[in-house]
Amino acid sequence: SSTCPVLVVLEDMHLADEASLGVLSHVTRRVADRRVLIIATRRERPLRDRMAALEQSQRQRGTLRADITVGPLAERAISRLAHAVGVLTEEAADRVVDVAEGNALLAVEVARALVAGDPLPLGLRGSTRAAAARLPEQARTLVRTLAVAGRDLESREAAERAGVELASAFPSAENEGLLVSRGDRVGFRHALLRESIYADMSGVERAEGHERAAAFLAAKGSHNRAAEAASHLRAIGRLAEAGQLLIQAASRARA
Repeated sequence: SSTCPVLVVLEDMHLADEASLGVLSHVTRRVADRRVLIIATRRERPLRDRMAALEQSQRQRGTLRADITVGPLAERAISRLAHAVGVLTEEAADRVVDVAEGNALLAVEVARALVAGDPLPLGLRGSTRAAAARLPEQARTLVRTLAVAGRDLESREAAERAGVELASAFPSAENEGLLVSRGDRVGFRHALLRESIYADMSGVERAEGHERAAAFLAAKGSHNRAAEAASHLRAIGRLAEAGQLLIQAASRARA
């Protein structure tokens, strides 16, 4: 840096170990008055304590010049990215756009899986499996409950369905990058995460989850809830019960 400016780019710092973060902390102090620009990228979640502490210390010293959040890519950009991976039909490219939700990494992973004829990206399956394995039991139950639900749920309903305290269960799942809060609702950060968690559940776990969901919804008594309950019963092959539930709901709606 004594003869020309130096640019250092460090990627995926959310994966850095303690030793690497310690070296980075030391280097940033040594080069604070030199012509050195360090760009470090990381995911929002999980944010490790040591990384958060390092960023805060740089803010206090005035050496953290910018903290930039990269937003989602536009649908057209995601579609172009998908087509760049390999030969895809427009229908397949639209599938990538739908599930990636503007995330470039997910777009590439999904496109590669579709080109290879796989239902889900193997890398995503592995990362979600590892994230779920790190969760405490209540958080894992909440994640699986939402996977079976197939949609975002109101916070109170999510806690009731899962039989957990949301204040205890949600933060761990959020920190692992699986769940997010949207207003008064909670759900998966991306549709593919839900699909991946669901695909990793055993047949028994899925059946039990759908059965609990159907019982919960049927108890609510409304015809809208009955239709959703019936869909859970159909998912586990209980077609006759699903049909009967819809007939009863229709009768109540006409009454």
